[in-house]
Amino acid sequence: MKAIVLGTDDSGKVLLQPYGPRAVPLESLHPDDQEFAKAEQERLTKEAEFIRQGWLDFHYADPGISVLKDSLRLLNKDGDWVPYEPEDVQKLQYVAYYFTKEHDEDKFIGELSNAYRKMRKRSPHVEVVYISLGDSDKAVRDYVKLKKIEFPVYDPSLKGLLNQSAIITAFKGVYPQLVVVDRLALVKADSFKGRNEKSDHRGALDTLEKLIRDVIREEKAKSTP
Repeated sequence: MKAIVLGTDDSGKVLLQPYGPRAVPLESLHPDDQEFAKAEQERLTKEAEFIRQGWLDFHYADPGISVLKDSLRLLNKDGDWVPYEPEDVQKLQYVAYYFTKEHDEDKFIGELSNAYRKMRKRSPHVEVVYISLGDSDKAVRDYVKLKKIEFPVYDPSLKGLLNQSAIITAFKGVYPQLVVVDRLALVKADSFKGRNEKSDHRGALDTLEKLIRDVIREEKAKSTP
């Protein structure tokens, strides 16, 4: 119990005045106190965001995963954007970036979604990122809800940040394109085979699945006495 010591009574017992935080409506305070409370809340919010950004900058420093930092959102069941929070960012070893634009012509998204669910059940070392380079925020929201996409979705309003990342250099301008990179942004697989050649999305996905199997195999070998 938190309390202020007021003194002692005639018998020598200590007199305490209990105190502690108490929630009251902001409107019930004096106008001067309301302004102080608002300023204090703003200060605490900025301080928390500064600490959060410092944590993100440190943990997402590697160029292969830096796009995940502060620019990705997952859609919850209500269709709202919520922050992307991996179970353990240090365990991420490979990220598959799926660049797309024309949703109606995308026939690979279902296969990618199924593979993602299976890989994530087996390993926390992989992530898939859906990046729409041509649609509005509402169009992306509607499409993600329609297709029930479970992996992270790049926030369409932050395309400017994407242009500053190392990942955008892997995009060849052909939709859709699946690019697999490691933490250092080194390309490990790419569905793009050339302007005049058919893209090989299945081949890129097969490579990613093999990389994850290798990681799991190495972990098991290390844990075996």
